[in-house]
Amino acid sequence: MTGKPKKYGEIKLSNKNVEFILKTLKNKPCLSNLKETSPEYFLLNYIQFETLTRLLLKYADSNLKPSSPIRMDSVTKAFNTFNLSISDQKLDILLNSKLNKVGSRSAKNLRNALVHAWSESARHEVESRSSILNKAIFEVINSIKELVNLSSESKKTEA
Repeated sequence: MTGKPKKYGEIKLSNKNVEFILKTLKNKPCLSNLKETSPEYFLLNYIQFETLTRLLLKYADSNLKPSSPIRMDSVTKAFNTFNLSISDQKLDILLNSKLNKVGSRSAKNLRNALVHAWSESARHEVESRSSILNKAIFEVINSIKELVNLSSESKKTEA
């Protein structure tokens, strides 16, 4: 990698990248004792989404600092680089910082409200919107799983 952001579809995951993502996916949080509508369930899934997204951001742009905020435009570019097709609507639900009105906050804004203040209104909003929020999170996680599986299968056929 040259250190510059790559263009659409230009990058393939290295064996090391695939192994690290697979390891991250295997270390997913235990959710079996949590209700799917609970804020804790949402937070643990959001953390996995954010971790995997950060990895793809890093692999797509080696100049990106690990502490860089996750911005929607950067995520869109990184996902496009790996041919991940996540709808703009799903990315809005997850990352749009402008969605900060109670009842329609993005997952990122809800995560911030929960982590930094354990906000009661954020807890209630997560509970009422859990199916929409979790569906968007799982769509990204599953797309990354599929990308890794395809990458590891193509590496096997190349060998």
